[in-house]
Amino acid sequence: MSDEIKEALLDGSATILTKLEILPLNEDEDSVVLTEVNSVVSWDYEDFRYVKDEGFIGQFVARQVNGVVKNVDENFSMTDREFVLSFGVKINDTTTWFSLGNFLVTKVRDNDVNNKTSFESLDYTKKFNQPYVDTITYPCTALQLAQNVCSQCGCTLGNTNFTHNDWIITGNAFTNGESCREVMKAIGKLAYSWVRIGWDNKVYLDFTVKTTTDEYDKITNHEYYKLTTQKEKFGPVNRVVIGYKDINGEQTKVEDTISIETNGVNEIDVYDNPLVYNQELREQAIIGADDLFGLEYLPLEMETVGHPWLQGYELIEVKDMNGVTHKTIPFDRTIEYFGHIKTKINVTTSTKTNNEYAYDSSISGRLRKTEIIVNKIDGEVTALASEVDENTEKIAQLEINVDEIESSVSAKYDFLEEVEGTNQILTDDSLEYQPISFSIEGNSEKAEYFYPSDSLYPSDDLYPIGIVEGSCD
Repeated sequence: MSDEIKEALLDGSATILTKLEILPLNEDEDSVVLTEVNSVVSWDYEDFRYVKDEGFIGQFVARQVNGVVKNVDENFSMTDREFVLSFGVKINDTTTWFSLGNFLVTKVRDNDVNNKTSFESLDYTKKFNQPYVDTITYPCTALQLAQNVCSQCGCTLGNTNFTHNDWIITGNAFTNGESCREVMKAIGKLAYSWVRIGWDNKVYLDFTVKTTTDEYDKITNHEYYKLTTQKEKFGPVNRVVIGYKDINGEQTKVEDTISIETNGVNEIDVYDNPLVYNQELREQAIIGADDLFGLEYLPLEMETVGHPWLQGYELIEVKDMNGVTHKTIPFDRTIEYFGHIKTKINVTTSTKTNNEYAYDSSISGRLRKTEIIVNKIDGEVTALASEVDENTEKIAQLEINVDEIESSVSAKYDFLEEVEGTNQILTDDSLEYQPISFSIEGNSEKAEYFYPSDSLYPSDDLYPIGIVEGSCD
């Protein structure tokens, strides 16, 4: 959009036109064009990128258009139709048209008394609600999977240069009836981006933030009707964590320690991505997350006199009535048409409490961790729990293999230091009716001095399979 058009929108010198082109249902029909002259009363265009309590990374939120049109004739119907929404900016005798994209009608309400029709519609995100069908050859890259999913839904991927576009996927991780939308969200999480449909109907994974001040859109206090700002900004981001939301276990993070010392923790969590189901993959995927470092913005609400060109990934500066400027990102935008254009901006952030865990001397150096690995590609679930103190390491592991319909539980105690004299291993926590197997072994140099004492014996219900020199099984 040219500077001339932007200025005309802001100073009110432009005339705003609009049209809805109703696409034909078959080759025998023609398009029907509705304009403000013959039918269009009003419409609201919503482009929301931020999901409450989840943020924007990995989100695939549909743009929505709700409108009211006058019925052209008794045969007119908006039900199950697709249309192209456009608005025009007329300066003198020249009109420049801007398409906001194609939309699919989802709900219609006819008012026979007033001869009007209200409708709701979604952009091409709706096409991604269909079940995902695994038709790709493995191994493949994240880019190839994204292109494959878009093709299944009759769409085109608009950009190919997203983070981890070359990520290698070895098998199908979507085996529980996930939709194509869920698959794209997983790729979005991997890319530390949202997934969106553009005005050109293409699919984009393109969250980036301009950092050069000269590139900011600057909104003065003469260019809005209303402005409400929060007292505290969000950010700057200095920690990114990936893992599983409902599992208090192994997670991977990258952080800017200097920024944390200065600003406290400002964290973005990217949870529950089936493409990074174990610690090794998470350690690989965390690379690139630091691109989010430094991101900051002020939550606010604003109603402007124009600004339909704002994008959800571009920083803007807003000057309040005291002359103070604030940086923010217009995540959620609504364009209202009622003969004129009004843009509403809503920037929110989720309230987050960060728990920092310091060393507690009362646990005598004991560390515990739990990791649950869900490997949908190989049909395996592994739960690993371990406890380490200054002398021993204890490990308990549960493995489930869906292909063989088998599960196994194992436990292991390892002495981490050389032990002289006597020691004991307690099996009180073993599972009832489960076989218990343990071995005690010395290293090669000390094995000749390693033997069970006279008091080593099983209980009445425990029978060893044998005693060998240097060990007891």
